[in-house]
Amino acid sequence: MNSASQNSAEPLQLKSNPDFRIFCFVPTYGRNLETRAVAVRDTWSRRCDRMIFAADEDNLTFPTMKLGYPGRKYLWAKVRDTFEYLHDNHLENYQWFYKGDDNTYVIVENLRHFLAQYDPEKPWFFGHRFKAFLKEGYASGGPGYVLSRGALRKLGPALKNITPGHRCAPGNQSGQARGEDFRMGECLKSLGIAPSSTLDKKGRERFHVFYPESSIAGPQGVDWYHGFNFHPHQKGFDCCSERTISFHYVSGVQMYGIEFLIYHIKPVVFSTFD
Repeated sequence: MNSASQNSAEPLQLKSNPDFRIFCFVPTYGRNLETRAVAVRDTWSRRCDRMIFAADEDNLTFPTMKLGYPGRKYLWAKVRDTFEYLHDNHLENYQWFYKGDDNTYVIVENLRHFLAQYDPEKPWFFGHRFKAFLKEGYASGGPGYVLSRGALRKLGPALKNITPGHRCAPGNQSGQARGEDFRMGECLKSLGIAPSSTLDKKGRERFHVFYPESSIAGPQGVDWYHGFNFHPHQKGFDCCSERTISFHYVSGVQMYGIEFLIYHIKPVVFSTFD
């Protein structure tokens, strides 16, 4: 494992806020609204320009959009309906659209810094790249993925096609053997949109399938992950870019912990040593 000093970095100071807006959404369901989703609401989601929780019920303490699909098994239906809603109602007001999970933690400032390099009018698709089932790969749903306005402009009309067998159709929403993230990748592939790399200049990931400790130590007991991964997992501090964007499988308690470590601890910096 490399020493922390070799990979440490001061927060990047942008000259100005990037001139674009990010719409974030998290699909969730009833019982998670008062557990996982509370932590998302209280922490990172406040830094998005707009946030909604795509849920199966209304909640007065959350910015929820009731979709009526109970539980997790209808995840693809929730995600495609939400993206269709975003296309129809918010396409011209936002440049980027981020989908996360209710156990994802996002460093939104790093997401903004990454996206500032790209033209949102072009069809971009960003996230942690998996390779299973699709040669070009697709973005894992856990760490979340981002679509540009250009991508959503192409995706929206395709989501309205519910013809059975169409790559973007709802399909058997309650019994898909492959997940929502694969379905989105398959749909976007049919539109000529493939995921682009999110590795940093040193080949380190920005979007992480696991929580920080697991990412550093190396995920244990998850052989599927190594088979799915587009890029080999690097252990130690080289697992993760210093401009990391997101972690997955983060509990509510961990979210508050990460929030505190990033935004409330101020290291003392000495300019000289005696």
